[in-house]
Amino acid sequence: MPEPQRLEFPFPEPHFDPNTASPEELDRFGLPRLPDGDRQPELHQAWLRLFQQPLTFVPPPPLEARALVPPVRLLPPMLETTRIQRSPNWSGAAVKPDGGNQLVQVYGEWVVPEPSMPPVDDQGPSVQENVYKCSTWVGLDGTRRYVDSSLPQVGTEQVLRVEANGSTRIECQAFFQWWAPGQLLIDYFTMSWIPVGPGVTVMALVWAIDPANVIVVFRTFDPRNEITVLVQNAPVVQLPNGSTTRPIISGVTAEWVTERPRPLLLDSTDLELLANFGSVDFSHCVAGTARQPGLPTSEKTLESPRLLRMFEVMNKPVCRTRTVGMPFRTGRTSLTVEYVTAR
Repeated sequence: MPEPQRLEFPFPEPHFDPNTASPEELDRFGLPRLPDGDRQPELHQAWLRLFQQPLTFVPPPPLEARALVPPVRLLPPMLETTRIQRSPNWSGAAVKPDGGNQLVQVYGEWVVPEPSMPPVDDQGPSVQENVYKCSTWVGLDGTRRYVDSSLPQVGTEQVLRVEANGSTRIECQAFFQWWAPGQLLIDYFTMSWIPVGPGVTVMALVWAIDPANVIVVFRTFDPRNEITVLVQNAPVVQLPNGSTTRPIISGVTAEWVTERPRPLLLDSTDLELLANFGSVDFSHCVAGTARQPGLPTSEKTLESPRLLRMFEVMNKPVCRTRTVGMPFRTGRTSLTVEYVTAR
């Protein structure tokens, strides 16, 4: 398989306005065109919200992947035949394309949650010097194991650090990751040039512009109103015969997820301690579909999603499984994920 072309686009000037730009100008900067308001009304509204003024484009610095061999990622089991499915680390919603199309775009907006201490029964073996985490993101694919399985995702990570003296510190960051089984490097980038924090409204887009490249757009709203654009190539993965390749984007699902992360450590099989994320409200949950990667020709909303409930196995006082993340569809393009306290 030939090496896919790595795409590059010039970065817009800080006060470039996509709303007044021509389609050719948007193409030049690798930005999506405004969808048709009659044929794709929800994509149209999501695009207008993503590029709502005021807006300042902030270019990314040179990026380098973390040079670690990643562990096998826990994926949501797809064994249930109903639309309610269970996962050890995901809670949210996923949709599939219709009519022989594939998913090529996914939009989502949310308010960065403020992580807090879980209830006493959920805190883990010790409440001293613990770190509790959760992440919130949108992405394409990643919900099943298949040839070319991968997951480009963009979102925010929320961390609560508890010191030995009982003091706490909250850290939040925007990130992009392109996960794939067997990848040689972790394609994980902290987008520190776009600061985020609890209570900040953010919005993101992942767009499969061709089978092996995605364009990622991430922005904040008040008070900074900053936006950035990344162009990323699929990660290098190792095949069972020892050769390497890059997976292509299949576009079989799009997701809106609150996640219990796994450490970015060699051979780690554990999950991080889960922070109490309260309630995460996703809006503008819409995906674009087409026959092949590129501009969408139709749209997919949350009218018939698969809802993912996050569970964990409790060992005390008795061994049992309980739900810790519960999703609720609240509209055609809106979703709420709630942290469930122990009962």
